[in-house]
Amino acid sequence: MFIVADFNYIETINGWIYTAFIIHMLGCSIVGWKVSNDMNKNMVFDALEQALVNCNKLKALTHDNDSKV
Repeated sequence: MFIVADFNYIETINGWIYTAFIIHMLGCSIVGWKVSNDMNKNMVFDALEQALVNCNKLKALTHDNDSKV
């Protein structure tokens, strides 16, 4: 199983909205997601937790962070 994480932010008239998505690349579907009014790591962990529940066949997970932070 190959999954990737995506984090986005969108400016609205009421401020910024932040989204975290976990995408199953082979199935071409979103298997975990979270939306928040503030950018924090917990929302990403929540989306990942949801993906792990939805993809119970997942036996191993490797994380690769492409941000330069």
